[in-house]
Amino acid sequence: MVLEAASIEAARKVWGGRAEEIDLILADVQVPDGNTTGMVRELQREKPELRIIFTSGYSEDVVFDSKEELNEAAFVQKPFHPRELMSLIDAALKKEK
Repeated sequence: MVLEAASIEAARKVWGGRAEEIDLILADVQVPDGNTTGMVRELQREKPELRIIFTSGYSEDVVFDSKEELNEAAFVQKPFHPRELMSLIDAALKKEK
């Protein structure tokens, strides 16, 4: 099942009602109401096994100061091919925490 949220506020509402069902978050780093990295890290503290994939039109080195900042999250730069995304999702869900 895929759940969608177009903003940080909407994502928090989706999370609040369905956190136990969510295994992975694909988050655009920049959304209309801010940067998602802080919110995603908060959710990951609540649910440590949560898998994260960040995406952006900017390159990884522009978005994140260091590899450590990604902290086990994957990153895919837009535009990406659907197969590339599916491969990242598959790898993330198979990865042991």
